[in-house]
Amino acid sequence: MLHFVKKLYKTIFFVVLFSLITTPYPIKAPLSLPSFEQICLGSVSFAALASLLMVYLDSRESRAQNHHKYTNNAHISDEIKQKISTKLKSLRLWKAHRELTANYLAVIDKFPFGITTESTIDLAAARASLDASHCGLSSVKETIIDYLAGIKLSGKSHKILCLSGMPGIGKTTVAESISKALGKKFSKITFGALKTLSSQTYGQEAELSGAGPIANALISAEAENPVILLDEIDKAPDYLLPQLLEILDPAQNKKFKDVYLGFEVDISNVTFIATANDLSKIARPLLDRMQVLELHPYSRQERVTIAHEKLIPQIAADMKLPKSIECKLHLLAEPLVDRIINNEAGVRDLKRYLISGAEKYARLHQEKRALLEDVTISPQEIIKTQHPEMLQLTPAFEIPEQKLVGVANGMYAAGTNGGGLLKIESICIPHGSGQLHANKLQGKFSAEAQNRVFAYVKSIADQYGIDQKTFRENDFMFGDQLYVPVDGPSAGLAHTVSLISTLTNTPVKQDFSMTGAIDMHGNVLPVNGYRDKILGSERSGIRNVVVPAAAKPVIESIKEDFKDLTIFYVSTVPEALKLVFETAQI
Repeated sequence: MLHFVKKLYKTIFFVVLFSLITTPYPIKAPLSLPSFEQICLGSVSFAALASLLMVYLDSRESRAQNHHKYTNNAHISDEIKQKISTKLKSLRLWKAHRELTANYLAVIDKFPFGITTESTIDLAAARASLDASHCGLSSVKETIIDYLAGIKLSGKSHKILCLSGMPGIGKTTVAESISKALGKKFSKITFGALKTLSSQTYGQEAELSGAGPIANALISAEAENPVILLDEIDKAPDYLLPQLLEILDPAQNKKFKDVYLGFEVDISNVTFIATANDLSKIARPLLDRMQVLELHPYSRQERVTIAHEKLIPQIAADMKLPKSIECKLHLLAEPLVDRIINNEAGVRDLKRYLISGAEKYARLHQEKRALLEDVTISPQEIIKTQHPEMLQLTPAFEIPEQKLVGVANGMYAAGTNGGGLLKIESICIPHGSGQLHANKLQGKFSAEAQNRVFAYVKSIADQYGIDQKTFRENDFMFGDQLYVPVDGPSAGLAHTVSLISTLTNTPVKQDFSMTGAIDMHGNVLPVNGYRDKILGSERSGIRNVVVPAAAKPVIESIKEDFKDLTIFYVSTVPEALKLVFETAQI
């Protein structure tokens, strides 16, 4: 009799266990199975068997509830219901799949089927919000208001904006302002962090990492029509290009399929906004699908305004600073801007240093070693504790009014700070053979531009009293004080001035900077990047800028950004030489 009962226990146990394993729905109760030895020896207790029966009944109840939930959701189409059912049936309750099944259902439960946010656009409020969050950027703000007006009229976005600019100038904040103006939820995908195959936008099968970033962004926003920021899209891995082209194509994104979810999702109502630090790293087909808005580096006055109106009040509120310390920060702001302005395009470092200054004043205030009115902390004291190497640099607005032979101030528009001054130097090497040793570090375009300059100067040597024997008996070399990726032709004018200065021993005024390409006849040709170049020169203390005459319409349109500078327009090299050389000497 006892033997018969043991066999009955085993039979019931295996029937229940088989039912649990083949049930395609997760169980609620924790599963505690008897050991293999217990089953073989027939020592399975009534408590263990009762527990198994309860788990089995609970799994059947869970199955009925899940089936009811998905089949009665009006926002889920029949096709998607079938896909979900198929997906569930493929995930059995083996030990390895039990948690995966629960995770998949958790994602499905959170997915915002049919949930949308109604867009309410107030253009006046949007403009006020942009003005409150950003200083300057007038053309960018105007384009964004036009963009919002189009959405308000048609009800949906017809283009993808790409906010381009150096780190720290507020690209993400602009995107958040657009989301706020649209009255939509905001979510972000940072492509700089997607380095592995497991982060594909399509998601992965259940055995791997789960839903992709697009699906997760919709879940995070709790809506099917949010604003999704494609942050640092220039850092997206190459293998994501086909997927990004599909996502940003209105003709294809109505049927976007996440592999993990197992069904198609309409993302045509999603408002996509991208940001990029370097447009040159974005594939051309992808760039063609976006309208680029360039956010330029802040000018000196804009940084000072941001410090006084935004950063210091925010720091004072966050740190609960007394008025005496807040006043001290206002006094520190302008000299601090002048000291660090050449090191970044935005205001992140400025904010960081202001916080350090606030902490130093707070320590003095608490220690009561002296009255705050009698203490002044200099920018150097703040900088030396974090970046002492910066103290080696000449601060802005302290360039001496001197003249140097063979040195001309060119300009560049590249690097982490957006643009700056590029010191162009030239030397004459005796006992040579008339060769020009071009600076190949700047690439073939720069080397070609230097050869063009050398040929032009040789052709006009007689006009400046330069003996042709000088070119036969010496070698020549150009150099610059910064190794930054610049477009060589735009420094043609500075190379020409530097070489003529060297050959005629004529000093060049160092309070002038210049940009422009030259042709073989000495005409000064227009280039690109005027705003970044001129602002970079301003940050370096330059007050006079020489640009091609053909650039006058462009300069006039952006002149409000640098009111304190004097702009000189030249058409030929001799016109430039009269400005930067002493007149009597040429």
